[in-house]
Amino acid sequence: MKYLLLIIALSWNGADISQTNSLKKEALDLYVSGRYDLAEQKLVFLKDSLGVSSPEIGLNLASAQFNQGKTEEAFFNYKEVASSKNNEYASQALLQMGVISHDQQKLEEALNAFRESLIRDPGNKESRYNYELVKKKLEQQQDQEQQEDQDKQDQQDQENKNKDQQDQEKDQEQENEQDQQQQEEDQEQGENQEQDRKEGDQDQEDQQQQEGEEQNAEEEQQEQPKPGEEGDEKEQQQNAPTKSQPDFNEVKISPEMAKMILQAMENREMQYFQQLKKEPTKSSKSKSKW
Repeated sequence: MKYLLLIIALSWNGADISQTNSLKKEALDLYVSGRYDLAEQKLVFLKDSLGVSSPEIGLNLASAQFNQGKTEEAFFNYKEVASSKNNEYASQALLQMGVISHDQQKLEEALNAFRESLIRDPGNKESRYNYELVKKKLEQQQDQEQQEDQDKQDQQDQENKNKDQQDQEKDQEQENEQDQQQQEEDQEQGENQEQDRKEGDQDQEDQQQQEGEEQNAEEEQQEQPKPGEEGDEKEQQQNAPTKSQPDFNEVKISPEMAKMILQAMENREMQYFQQLKKEPTKSSKSKSKW
């Protein structure tokens, strides 16, 4: 960035021309030697005490303040000169205003100041150089800002995507846990139902067995004789006739009658055997007739 050198112009009017010109020359020498504070004092005395007001004194005063780091005072005095009708001094003042804005990273204001400087003096090479330089910086800055914005947007989109994915994974994990819990509950319920069924079947079997045992006990109790009846039952069994032995007591036959019946049965048996012996003879006679 190029800076403005002190401009000195001799004045040929006023009450004390020699004093004015002397102060201007002293301020120039002090400025060139780098003693900007003393140069500022001479120029302030000219402007405020002697009432010498001109664009070149304002421009030199602002430049002395600028080189001391008094940017606010310098910018104020440059702005006064920029409003003068002298295009050359106004262009130089606008150039320096652009330099201050550039140093303060106010690139838009700097670019406008350099543009106005070129409008007032199109031949100002320093203003044209600085204008192109700041314009390029602004374009790079805008590209960088756009890239940063895009990076931020991409990063935000990625974070949102990751968050959505994490939320989906979390929901899926919760759903899997719920499904697993439901399966475990269903399995436990099924096992409980099976256990209840088995216990119910076992209770039913136990009840049936108990009922059968009670029924058998009742039957055995019914079959057992009551006290006092056991002797009568045994006596009845002893007196009862068996199937293999005839009950002679029931059929009352005298011995003589029985003997006669037995003799008659023997006679009939003899007759039967004799009859059988006679039947083959008759059979042989029957054959001879053929």
